[in-house]
Amino acid sequence: MFSKFNINELIWQLSQAIDYVGITDIFHGKRVAYYAAEINSLLKLKVPFDDLVRGALLHDSGVSSTDVHERLIDTLKWDNAAGHSIRGAELFAKQPLLSHLAPVIAHHHSDWSYLRETALTDSDKLLANLLFFSDRLDVLIAGTEGEILSVRNSITEKLVSLKGDTFAPLI
Repeated sequence: MFSKFNINELIWQLSQAIDYVGITDIFHGKRVAYYAAEINSLLKLKVPFDDLVRGALLHDSGVSSTDVHERLIDTLKWDNAAGHSIRGAELFAKQPLLSHLAPVIAHHHSDWSYLRETALTDSDKLLANLLFFSDRLDVLIAGTEGEILSVRNSITEKLVSLKGDTFAPLI
């Protein structure tokens, strides 16, 4: 029975379930995975692809209420964002197949200025910050009305203004 177990299918299905928290914004994890994968490829960051996709799909696994979800999508930088990150990391830590991603999930809303001083591996620091960047990119895009191309410059300006402190300069 377990010989046909597919971890990627399980993660995809869990991502589907996470989408139902805060029902107004489905496919968030999938979009974050796409953005992160594209950025990783473009910048040749060498972040492990499986970890990137799995972490992105499940990064909001600690969101337990629509209220928390709404705060996360309404605020570019929410002071209480760490709560759901820690809850998600606790869930990951209990799962042998995903426990190595717990530090990444715990810090996927941590500023780069904080991350670069932590004891995390360089790969985990970069992946956590890449997920943070991709998550915030998705929030900014989802919050636009009308044609995305008409607001791309303002989105770019917002993200660039956070370079160095919130986001790694490389990202």
